[in-house]
Amino acid sequence: MDRNLLSPGNGPVSIHVAFMKSPGPYRLKIYNSAGEWILTLTERHSDGPVDDGFTWDGKNCRGGPVASGVYVIHPTSPFRAEYRRLLVLR
Repeated sequence: MDRNLLSPGNGPVSIHVAFMKSPGPYRLKIYNSAGEWILTLTERHSDGPVDDGFTWDGKNCRGGPVASGVYVIHPTSPFRAEYRRLLVLR
């Protein structure tokens, strides 16, 4: 991520995903601190290495703004899963 803080005046957060392993499914999802799914930024199958960029503007799957708090960015690939925390301040 380009920064770990999302606030209204700073614009969206940029997220860079790079996987160099075998082909297969990869996903980038966002959860709140209670583990509830908020949004899927991508979910697709890759035939080779992945090098993608995404942005998140602090909205949920219905297009509404999320509440202030800690959110988890969760990228997964066939052989790797990571977690990054992001603070949203409204």
